Amino acid sequence: MATYETSLSSPIEPDVLAHDFVDMRTFTRWDPGLERVELVEGAGPGVGTVYDVRASGLTLRYSTAEADLEAPVKVIRFVADGLLTSDDIITIEPNGAGSTIVYRAELGLGGPLALLGSLLDPLLGFAFERIGDRAATGLRDTYGTDAAVPATRGSR
Repeated sequence: MATYETSLSSPIEPDVLAHDFVDMRTFTRWDPGLERVELVEGAGPGVGTVYDVRASGLTLRYSTAEADLEAPVKVIRFVADGLLTSDDIITIEPNGAGSTIVYRAELGLGGPLALLGSLLDPLLGFAFERIGDRAATGLRDTYGTDAAVPATRGSR
């Protein structure tokens, strides 16, 4: 499993950010690795909503598992796509007049590839680090962040 986490400060209030992050369709604004995000189940953003996310030629199905729109805000999304699994957690907390955003993502191998996890995890971690760095840059640029804490990464 590969993990990527980044934290940054934003001048934008938590409530405004929460309404943006709870809808995965907005992720294409800041994540250059996403080709397309489509709402495929649910009337709108929130728990139980399902999105098809196309990235690097693959389509992954994400479900919204938790959406707490009160500060501090947590929005958890995950995908179990057979060959890839993902658990993305976004936490938004008040910070002065703005917010602190923490984005943590864990990417793993599922299905028959899970058996090869110990062999493929280093490669997965390397690729995920590059993808995460580009997304973190997009987050800072899009949400007018005024400071960023360096990303932490690792495999387990």
